Amino acid sequence: MLYVFRVDIGETYIFETDLAFQDVKTLKTAIEREHGIAPSKQILIINGGELLDDDAVQV
Repeated sequence: MLYVFRVDIGETYIFETDLAFQDVKTLKTAIEREHGIAPSKQILIINGGELLDDDAVQV
């Protein structure tokens, strides 16, 4: 499983592991589809504080 924590409201979103092996843009699209948050409003940071680029693979 892939866990995405939404800091502003303290929620955790759970996604299938296969999204962890795709690019960040794909993950942002999945977040938009399932939770209604536009990719332009998302800032994804990996454990350790590194900002994820849309074209990067987040593994």
